[in-house]
Amino acid sequence: MAPQLKFQWPQRRGPSDPWFRIGNVDVGTTAIVVALGVLSFFIYAVNKVFLFHLAYSPPDIARGQLWRLITWPMVNQPDIFTAFTLFILWIFGHDIEAQFGRIRFTKYLALLVVVPAIITLGAYYLLGGLNASNLNSIATIAVQGVRLLELGVFVAYVAERPGARFFFGIPAWVLVAVFIGLDVLRYLADRLWLALVFELLVAGLALVLLRAFGFGSGVQWVPLVRLPAFIVGEGVPRNRRATGNSSQPSRTAGPKPSRRTGKSSTKTSGLSSDATSGVVTGPWEGSSSAPASEREVDAILDKIAANGMESLTSEERRALEEASRRRRDGRT
Repeated sequence: MAPQLKFQWPQRRGPSDPWFRIGNVDVGTTAIVVALGVLSFFIYAVNKVFLFHLAYSPPDIARGQLWRLITWPMVNQPDIFTAFTLFILWIFGHDIEAQFGRIRFTKYLALLVVVPAIITLGAYYLLGGLNASNLNSIATIAVQGVRLLELGVFVAYVAERPGARFFFGIPAWVLVAVFIGLDVLRYLADRLWLALVFELLVAGLALVLLRAFGFGSGVQWVPLVRLPAFIVGEGVPRNRRATGNSSQPSRTAGPKPSRRTGKSSTKTSGLSSDATSGVVTGPWEGSSSAPASEREVDAILDKIAANGMESLTSEERRALEEASRRRRDGRT
């Protein structure tokens, strides 16, 4: 008897859990986006005119078709290149979603869809206002397809892993540069200015959002934009969760004062004397420095929150590890 597919919600709905499961398949945001892309192939075969009513088109949006601001990734023609794009999105999307968490990753994709569309719409009206006779020619673009969404995910993957290499050892960032560069040349040749602006906005916004969500170890040169908490807030950011801290890391990672019954410990110049045993403990010869104070640990955690774990020096890493060890020892 053939096994039946069973739809179920995960028992534990943590940030890394899927939205739901079908049999043994975890269905997260990446799987849903790819499934919609495949569905668009069949819609195209049935009625491609209907599908093109979902594409991004500033004149149509100006006439009240606001859904085009968010539906343009659904317009996909069934060909081998689009199928390969969906495959790449499946691979890299799952990787980034596992780091972001399903809710934060969904917000990331939603912003990649809506923000460039709104900015480009504003540019359309600006250019049209400067030269109304060119308004129709400026608008001869119909941004569509999941390819731009896949580009944003691929940019995020490369920025998070700057040392990644692909075919024949080619660095991943080179492939991104080649893909964007070829599109730029094509748009320049066809004078599709708004299409050019749209793609560059997607690529740039992918980097900005990556930093805003607390990632992007390989793109520290990208300005850090602080977004509202309801956008980036989904539990504990990764760079703080990695050190075992809560949403208030500066008060949990630091060393706690020892509590003794009837006795107290004294600390002088980094040395502590336990009055109970008479044993003096502290940084002996060979240790690099005195244990970090709580204020120093706070500063290290603030640095992690701003720039990621990779920004720490070896001394700061050792101080953070020592503070975590002292906290664990105090609990036991």
